[in-house]
Amino acid sequence: MRHLHRLLLGALLLGFVLYSCNPDVEDPRDKFTGTWLADEGNNMKYNVSISLDPNNNKRILFYNFHNFGAAEHVYGEVDGFNVTIPFQQACQGTYQIQGSGIMNSAKTVITLNYTVDDGANKETYNVIYTKQS
Repeated sequence: MRHLHRLLLGALLLGFVLYSCNPDVEDPRDKFTGTWLADEGNNMKYNVSISLDPNNNKRILFYNFHNFGAAEHVYGEVDGFNVTIPFQQACQGTYQIQGSGIMNSAKTVITLNYTVDDGANKETYNVIYTKQS
């Protein structure tokens, strides 16, 4: 019986050591988080903050997307270096947003293509996000 307790204790300790030596798995969304400078061209530049969606492990949240304001956000779904902005409403339903983008391998630039529809006009934007922090 004493031998069995030592064997179980040894197995438990070995399992703990092996588990604690495994590196943490990186969240694939992490590379998107931070502050980005959005450049729409025509001297239209503004900061966008991207954070993880705590309620969905595939989503990121773009705050101040399309310069809508720091309290406004839209979400994107991450797949590797790609992000999809599915059809959604922003600014209390006054705008409909949809698009996609890709991050460069250095993780410093995101190229986004999206549409903004306010009900009267639907415009397409090609925006370059450059990592600030």
